[in-house]
Parts: sequence; C-alpha cells; structure tokens
Amino acid sequence: MDPSHDEDYYDIVHLFPTGEDRLDITNINDNVEYLVECNSIAPRQNIYLDSDLSFISDCSKIATYVKNYYSKLSIEKESDRCKYLNYSINDIVKNDENQKYNKEKFVQAYSGLAKRLNKCESDIKVIEVSVLEKVKELSNIYYEFDKYLKVINKNETTDCQGLPNIVQLYLNDENRCKGAMDKFCNAVEKFKNYYHLKISEAKCKNAVYTLESPLSLDHNKHLSFEEGQKREDRAEELEEGSRGQVMSDFTPNQEDFPEMGQSKSTITTASSIILVMSSASFILYKFTPLGTWLRPLVQRKNKKTISMYDEALRFNNNSSFQTNDSGNAEFNLQYHSS
Repeated sequence: MDPSHDEDYYDIVHLFPTGEDRLDITNINDNVEYLVECNSIAPRQNIYLDSDLSFISDCSKIATYVKNYYSKLSIEKESDRCKYLNYSINDIVKNDENQKYNKEKFVQAYSGLAKRLNKCESDIKVIEVSVLEKVKELSNIYYEFDKYLKVINKNETTDCQGLPNIVQLYLNDENRCKGAMDKFCNAVEKFKNYYHLKISEAKCKNAVYTLESPLSLDHNKHLSFEEGQKREDRAEELEEGSRGQVMSDFTPNQEDFPEMGQSKSTITTASSIILVMSSASFILYKFTPLGTWLRPLVQRKNKKTISMYDEALRFNNNSSFQTNDSGNAEFNLQYHSS
C-alpha cells in the first residue's frame, strides 16, 4: 500500500471502536465453522507447522468477528469500516510470535478470507510499519481513556485515580510531533480536544489536566527559563501521579474536613472568653469596692511570700561549696554545738 495512503488512517482512528465491538481475538474462541476454510487459504497447506496452526486459529476468530460484529460497528462509512478491519488484521499479523513467513503472505491470506466473506475484498493490504505503530498508539490512547471513563462513571467517583497513565500516553505522542503539521499530529490534536470534552463531563474533583496542543510545540526553539520550569513542574506532577497519587492544587476546606472547621471555631470562642474575663477582672479590681476589699489581702499575701523567700535565701548563704586544686569537692556546713 502507498505510504501516503496509509496516513489516511490517522484521520479515522478516533472512530475506532473501544467497547465490545473492538476486534480483540483474545476474547474470541476458535470457531469450527471456519477452521476448514481458514486452513484452505493458509500460506502453506501443512497444519503441523506452528505458524499455520496459529494462522488458522486467528483466522477463524477474525471470521467470527466479521460475522457477529462488523455490520454493527458504529463507523458509518463502509470504507472506514474496512480500514479498521485492515488495521486490526495488520496488527494481529505483526504480533503473531509464531509466524515463520513474511507478513505480506499472511495479509494476502486474510485478503482471501475477506473475499470469501464478501467484506472489504480489495481493502486488506499491508500497512507500512511506522504508520501501523503510530495508529496503534493513537488507538490505544482512545481505548484506555474510554475504558477509564467507564470505570469512574460506573463507580460514580470524582477522585479520578489513574488519570496520569492516560496523560503519559498523550505526552508520548505529543513529543513525536515537534511542532510538525502532519496528519499524525493533527490526530493527536483531535484526541486532546476529545479529552478536554470528556474530562470536563467527568467532573474530576482532585485532578484536572489541561493538555498542551502538539501543534503549538517547537522543540527546536530555545525555551525561556519560565517555559522550561513549567515543563519540569508538569513532569514532576505526572511522576507523582504515576505512583498512585492524585495530582492537583487541592487545598483542604471546611467541606472536606468538617472537624477542622469545628476546631477553629472552638479556639476562636475560647480566646474571646479569656479576653472578656481578663478585661472584666481588671475593671472590678481597679474601679469598684471589690478592689478595695481585695487589695489588703493581696498585699498581705505578697509580704508573706517575700518573707519566706528571704528566709530561704539566708539558709542558702550559710552553706558554701569550694573546689580544691586536685579537683575534689568538699562541703563545709556551719552548725551550733549543743
């Protein structure tokens, strides 16, 4: 297939199914109905080769998918459906660890299957490797994001745990662009818009991300200190999120921690009471008859305290502590003999 035509896949990758109608042969059982037919179109007519057995098994699963799901795909245009089927077949062939032939032969064999099923008869062709890998990356990020949204909607949660993994997938694609205006980067930009729409509907409480547009990046341009610092901070936030933390500028408030509000209220009330009591006591003591009655009592109490302090001081002066040259200490106590 012409590499320039391969890039048309970037324009429709956002249409690829992410639910039960997604072609995943790991979730499909071998179908006896198609085993004989798949064996007849295998690259070699020898069922004892592992590669042939693997092809026949995968072939029967793909045929089952076409029969049960292909006509139910939400992709409107038939040409786009065929592109999705062709992408899926190329991806399956690429990931087949048992294949002992070049992938062109396997794709040609699947082209024969399409003709027998009367679906996409002229559309099953080899996709250029670099394009296939990028389309797979884009397809995966849509799949993971939609799967993530289903989980948080099902659980009715707004914590949005796991969002950093989705953002990292986006950043991996974003870094490929380097300010280029090609179809791949346009597809990355399209995901960014889709992401912003869906994440706003999810109403994440503790984590909201604004993804930068890949089309605005120019990796050849020297970054200012502020721009560089911003990207470093963004990377640090992402790293914290991947360790299972929710990334946010979240500040605790009274709604999230009601006991904190109660503590603040208690402290304020206690401080006010102490201030009022202190002021009232000063006024009563200074300017009322109660102060006249209390003042002699306080003075007598103070004199008694001073007298006790002087007595203790005189007793202390009757003892002395001396240190001799050898460093030994001795105590000299004066006393009256009887």
